[in-house]
Amino acid sequence: AGKDALREFDKITEREEEVGRGVGKVLDKQVRAVLQKIESAGAPTAELAAEVETLLQSKRYRKDIVDALRPYLEDSLAAGIELGWRTLEKMAALPATFDKRGDDLKAYARTESIRLSNRAADSVNRYTAVKFSKVIGDGVANGETIPQIAERVRTWAVKDGDGERATKRRALTIARTEAQ
Repeated sequence: AGKDALREFDKITEREEEVGRGVGKVLDKQVRAVLQKIESAGAPTAELAAEVETLLQSKRYRKDIVDALRPYLEDSLAAGIELGWRTLEKMAALPATFDKRGDDLKAYARTESIRLSNRAADSVNRYTAVKFSKVIGDGVANGETIPQIAERVRTWAVKDGDGERATKRRALTIARTEAQ
């Protein structure tokens, strides 16, 4: 039993690392898009921060985050359903006609994982957009130039890896919460 638990823990850890890498790729794309937007701006304005916030909440980033989270959530839901059925089978005998392991449960896990992934992606994108907007807004308020604001974004985006942003950790925490 102990080896099975360790194997399961390793599998979960590996899946969570996959989620982190997937979300990290999306965040890298977002940073590049923000820098491109800043560097193409004629002048630092308050509108620039709002434009960046709108850019980051676009559907393409949401889809990318959903794609990174959904397999993890689907597997988690399927495992939870399976555990629940095993528990129910022990508690009471279900009618023989009840499909305990059929496609209906797999379909439910798939559909629910998409819904939960969308909800998590919205939360992650909203958080990232607001943070980027603040970083840019602070630069504009301080009278910084476009290159200075771009550098401010680069510094914030890579500071301690994902330490300050903690976006990958937030995405995984949300995914875990949704799966539970």
